[in-house]
Amino acid sequence: MKQNLRGHIKGDKIKWIIVGIVLVALVAAVIGLGVKLERRTTDERLGSEAYSIGTVTDAGEIDKTSKTSIYTREPIKYADITEITVYGDIDYVIAFYDKSGKFIEKCSSFTASDGESSFYSCRIIITPKGDDEITITEVVKYANMLEVRIKK
Repeated sequence: MKQNLRGHIKGDKIKWIIVGIVLVALVAAVIGLGVKLERRTTDERLGSEAYSIGTVTDAGEIDKTSKTSIYTREPIKYADITEITVYGDIDYVIAFYDKSGKFIEKCSSFTASDGESSFYSCRIIITPKGDDEITITEVVKYANMLEVRIKK
């Protein structure tokens, strides 16, 4: 009888430990979800993986032979850009395209002279000051000097 009672008490302890672990995990999940919802993050930073070494010419063509700047490999929907902030010794230019992908113009500011209505997408070109040849390891460095925030 004593042996059976010990086994029963041991089983109860294990059950309560498991229930406690599940409750702690549930509370942590609810807190994590609450924090995420509180932030209400609606945009994200464009990462350095979006850039390649090269540039966009004045005719809107990609020039991969140029080693003096980096550009976004894929066009970004213009309406998705929420903010652009410079954090380093760089210049940036935006190449604008219409809905069909036809090049419109390059502009050195977030709002171009032609007005937002004709712009569908764009590529961002970052040119660091004082660097004549960008290496693959410097892409992250220069991409981080220009914070481009886009809608999620």
